[in-house]
Amino acid sequence: MGSMLHPEFVFTDFDGTVMAKPQFLASIRDISNTVISEVSDDMKVHRFGDTVVVTGSTHEKGKQKGKAYQHDGRFTDTWIKHDSEWICVASHLGLSLQPCDDRQPQGTTPLTRRFRRGLSSDKKRT
Repeated sequence: MGSMLHPEFVFTDFDGTVMAKPQFLASIRDISNTVISEVSDDMKVHRFGDTVVVTGSTHEKGKQKGKAYQHDGRFTDTWIKHDSEWICVASHLGLSLQPCDDRQPQGTTPLTRRFRRGLSSDKKRT
């Protein structure tokens, strides 16, 4: 996943935590945090030349340090085309007040899945 992130990548989590690329990668490798299911939907891709902004909603269930959690949120990811490759430069997650439901997981991590769906090919999208 590190190759999909720009060296200056920044992630802002729903609680206000801001992480650079090394901290973000360490957080997703942390075995005390387990994602049981994650669903991203309502995704929209907005292309501006060599920059793409992906927005959507996400639902996640998991365990953090042994304590169960679930939340719904909205995300915004910003991708740029750099040396003929799409790489993510920023990601932001905010919580929604909508109740959690029982949607089924559709893939791996939200960032990886959004990349595969929205940017894996270099087709023009608006």
